[in-house]
Amino acid sequence: MRGQNLIKLFKAIDLFSQPSGTTIRELQEKLNIDRKSVYRLIRTMEDLGFPLTDEKPLFEREKRWRLEERYLTKLPNISIPTI
Repeated sequence: MRGQNLIKLFKAIDLFSQPSGTTIRELQEKLNIDRKSVYRLIRTMEDLGFPLTDEKPLFEREKRWRLEERYLTKLPNISIPTI
């Protein structure tokens, strides 16, 4: 069970690290968790020191969440935060 949570955390980090960020709905779908669990995940990540920001772009219905870019290190196939 703990291994699954760790895998979801890494997938979430990857989603938050995308240049466009991610939405609550995308997190629900890609991590296969409910809305309440997504907000719990966001709270946990913030408690761990991940600098998450949210914004609602013009012409979009949903907020987009992302990691602050200055905390990212780019690798060929994954973006990870500099902790």
